[in-house]
Amino acid sequence: MPNLVGIGLSQVPTNSMLGGLAYQSPDHASIKNLDLKNLSQINSEIADTAVDIFIYDTSKDSDGGAWRHRTTHTSWYNETLNTATRGSRKEFPAVAVLVLEGTKLTIYDGDDPDLPMWMKFEASGGNWNDGVLPAFNGYVAISALNGIICVASTNNSYGVVKIQFISDDAYSHTSVTSYGGYDSLGLSQRNSSGHTFLTGTGAVSLGVLVNNYVNDVAMTVLPNAPIDDTTGLPIPTIALATNGGVSVIKDDGTVVDITWSSYGIASSVYFKDNYLWLTNDSGISNNGGRYLKKYSIPSSDISESQGYLRNSALKYWASPWGFLSSYTGTSYPPLLGSNAGFYGPTVGPYWGSSGGLTIIGDEGTTTTNGLVAYATTSYNTGWMHGDIKGAFLSDTDATNAVGTELHPNGNSDFSSTDVSYISNTAGGTATVTSGQLVLSGGITANYSDHVLTVNNLEVGAQYIITIDYVAKSAGAGSIGFYVNGSYLPEANDGSGYIARSAGNSYSFYFTTLFSSRTIDLVTGGNSSQTHTFDNWSIKKVEEDRSVNQKGLQVFGTVTKSAVATGAELVGYSFGGNNSNYLEQPYNSALDFGTGGDFYYSIWFKTDSNDTYSGSYDYLFERSSIGDPSSNRVEARLNSATLVDVYAFGTGFVSGSSGLTVGANVWNKLDILRSSGTGYVYINGVLKASGSNAGNATDSNATLVIGNRAYFNPKNSTLPTNTQIALFKVSASAPSAEQIKKMYEDEKVLFQENAKCTLYGSSDAVKALAYDEVTEQLHVGTSSGRSDFQGLRRINNTTTAVTTAISAHDEFIVEQ
Repeated sequence: MPNLVGIGLSQVPTNSMLGGLAYQSPDHASIKNLDLKNLSQINSEIADTAVDIFIYDTSKDSDGGAWRHRTTHTSWYNETLNTATRGSRKEFPAVAVLVLEGTKLTIYDGDDPDLPMWMKFEASGGNWNDGVLPAFNGYVAISALNGIICVASTNNSYGVVKIQFISDDAYSHTSVTSYGGYDSLGLSQRNSSGHTFLTGTGAVSLGVLVNNYVNDVAMTVLPNAPIDDTTGLPIPTIALATNGGVSVIKDDGTVVDITWSSYGIASSVYFKDNYLWLTNDSGISNNGGRYLKKYSIPSSDISESQGYLRNSALKYWASPWGFLSSYTGTSYPPLLGSNAGFYGPTVGPYWGSSGGLTIIGDEGTTTTNGLVAYATTSYNTGWMHGDIKGAFLSDTDATNAVGTELHPNGNSDFSSTDVSYISNTAGGTATVTSGQLVLSGGITANYSDHVLTVNNLEVGAQYIITIDYVAKSAGAGSIGFYVNGSYLPEANDGSGYIARSAGNSYSFYFTTLFSSRTIDLVTGGNSSQTHTFDNWSIKKVEEDRSVNQKGLQVFGTVTKSAVATGAELVGYSFGGNNSNYLEQPYNSALDFGTGGDFYYSIWFKTDSNDTYSGSYDYLFERSSIGDPSSNRVEARLNSATLVDVYAFGTGFVSGSSGLTVGANVWNKLDILRSSGTGYVYINGVLKASGSNAGNATDSNATLVIGNRAYFNPKNSTLPTNTQIALFKVSASAPSAEQIKKMYEDEKVLFQENAKCTLYGSSDAVKALAYDEVTEQLHVGTSSGRSDFQGLRRINNTTTAVTTAISAHDEFIVEQ
């Protein structure tokens, strides 16, 4: 049932709450003195089962709600009070709580702390003349503005109805000219038969909708909207998400449509800053791809050949982890995907899914330079820019990362000749020669399976298989890893079982749903043909939270601890031991070419007690072993208060001229190249720049955090107490404004007691609401409601949210 809930940092809700908390002061409960900013705690519960909820604050109408005092002539104002469908008060509430159920609408009086029923719309019949809202079922969405309530239905005969309190009448808009029109019977007769919605005498000409199945409705008043002669108020623009696209009922009464020849269903609409946001999918039955789009409000019809195409009026973001496998999310800011059978809610630039919450913080000017952030119950990525290639060290689990080798050989270098743990099929053999694994092809279909079992896996965690393919004999065929019922794509070539060149290392990622897993190295060729391997490793990774999902191998023990007392985000430190570091094997996505744009970002906290022996301590480096300086990028500490940056042949700052940073505090370092010029920012402020067109491509490079990639074994001088968090890399360059925004928005995550995740144990977002007055986002899950200000969670409740949330000026209703 819907619960009224109030926001406040001092709120300490419990599971025993009846409903939620409505914050309202008796001193401000009268109609003319109602002030939503002066709210005190009460309990209030409404015994309805809502499909949608809307808080209608009439003070936000074009006349500040003055129309409420100009309705004494209407039928509804003068109808009998204190009935089953009418409360005890004549005047329309200053704040009305609209609760929509599948077959009825109830308006509650939000001016009264007890939330009494003010008016009900319900009808027992199923014909057009059986009430303003016929009992067709299928009511799904509601919105209100300037004395008009719009109710949308997914019933094939209905469309949307505009209930107009000032003029005491209603309009019905449908997709055919034979239905819909004007009803003048009066709202006092809202639940009676005899209405005249069918076209005919007294009807007005209305633009038809693109489809009768209406999934969502939104309303706004545009600048310079014409004044309605009857009401004296500007006429709202109304957007409807339908199964055939989006219909926009303009303020001049005409209807324009946004349609697509495929993926043509619109499931949500939302007005923000005079733009229209919508979701567009291939099926509301949760079996297709979904897109979030933003349009300038159209003045004429827009028709696109595909749901995902882009034109000058449109920006889009896609869910690459859903069902549209041909869109990988590498060429636009991607969205967290949904699992099969679940589509989450969207509100403007906020996207909910079964995987968590996506926030679009800056749309950018192209598909590759916007900002997105992900928040789940276990991590918060901070802002990811444009063509993101990796988002690491964003977790909230303080359990130390340990580089446990899971290959049954123990150290994976085949110092033991015992390979009895490998189960060979199809006639293949496995032997160890000179510390290397030699596998033969088989005789069945010219391939052989070399199967081993890995135990003690963490369900839901990501693992990486790395292997050196040393040599193959003449005629030997393809290789590939078969796990979880299919071939794993190699991290760089993206293929499964194919012919691969010897003399290279290969990497394969997989996520396990079981604590034990068989791993099958498949080799091609007959029994006389051999493949030679070395350093076959299987390790759990510190996950890449970007769409790429290419995590970091753990070496040694990496300490994880909160970035501040009581904070959720954790930092990573390496204990002054050259055996402790994080490494990503060669990733071709980080080869940015000669002069190509790139972006590295890292938060770090040095300790003034650290000692530096004249040698640099490395925050990160991407390089190959012994690689010449022209091909590497790195950030290193010269002291606890000096950081140096080197990028592809240009030492932006080095030695005693390093950039000053604060010791014992968190600092943000941004390194980027844009159009051949390199830039270094500290805490959102530009500190160094210069020409930079060096070659960023190195097919032997690895990315190492907490040490050097240049050396093997690793460099022995390391930051003993430096913490690192929120490490990100993109193949796109942010603007100076975006750099500043990212710093300002992320720095609050490093404060004491800062929360940044969805509260509870469920990532599945059930409802979203954005309070445009407080600029707070309210996210509902089965664990409760999480309230976000930017990237930080400022509050939470513990009562499950199942269907809907509405929020306005700290006044919250939830189902």
